[in-house]
Amino acid sequence: MSDCTACQAPIGARFTFTTCQSCEDWMRDRLNEIEHLWLELPDFLERGTTGAGPRVSGGNVEAPLPLNGDVLDLAVSVYLRLGPHEAAIRAARHEPAQAPRPVAADESGTDLMVSRVLRSLRRNLPWAAEHVDLAELALTLRELAGEMRHATGNRPDTKTLNTPCPACSGTLLLHHTTRSVHCSECGRPVDPAAFTARAA
Repeated sequence: MSDCTACQAPIGARFTFTTCQSCEDWMRDRLNEIEHLWLELPDFLERGTTGAGPRVSGGNVEAPLPLNGDVLDLAVSVYLRLGPHEAAIRAARHEPAQAPRPVAADESGTDLMVSRVLRSLRRNLPWAAEHVDLAELALTLRELAGEMRHATGNRPDTKTLNTPCPACSGTLLLHHTTRSVHCSECGRPVDPAAFTARAA
């Protein structure tokens, strides 16, 4: 029996896979979260903004840089950090590189590239979980999601629910951005619709 390359836990019934189901689900949730946070980043570009409020100014001190460096770094690095993982998975599948499509007048080239790489990673994740060591991708997703959460207000990404896990009676957590529900103990995902039906 082999272990998951992402979390080193025994894979169990997925013995032909490189990644356990919990890690595959977690990576899909992080890809969704990164996509949502990417869309929020421009609201936090101006230093001193909170995404919705006015700019905050200081007293008689020297003016800081007008733009938030953390957001600028992420605007440049999201594609650069995820692109190599996407390219490696496509190469392992023997898929040709995607031809660039023209950028529409109302699109940003970076937005298009980030959207394409996230879509490709999500589409290929089930195959990659069976054939590719995803430890490095999991680490990149963990770091990137954390940095993006921090840049957009450092809000906690989960809320504890008052309903026990149907599998192990552990604590269920609701992920705010992706609206997914999973158990903090066994990692089992719970269909949010089923959770809503039980709560009603």
